[in-house]
Amino acid sequence: MYLDNLSFAEPCSKLWFGVLCRAIEDYAYGPDPSSRGGIRGENAFEWFEAIQRSAGRWIHSTVAMDAFSFTWVCAELDMDPDWLRQEIEKRAAACAKTRAARRAKLK
Repeated sequence: MYLDNLSFAEPCSKLWFGVLCRAIEDYAYGPDPSSRGGIRGENAFEWFEAIQRSAGRWIHSTVAMDAFSFTWVCAELDMDPDWLRQEIEKRAAACAKTRAARRAKLK
């Protein structure tokens, strides 16, 4: 992906890049199961979806340049937010297909 080969000299840029990557991972792939703090069963599924929805709301926020918005972070990193959203959606769609196939096998 486009983000894999980036490097930043400024510490703040590294921080915002980390925030952006975490949101992309949470939205497209889902949150890291090891970070769920012992939540199991149906609650774990609800937790997973809540984290994913929250990341999606941030990524698709229409707030233009409010500090810490997706658009603002992209501007700080000199990235095109519309292009990045399209790329994120491609990944999210592929991951959703994989998750649906796995769930179907479990039933």
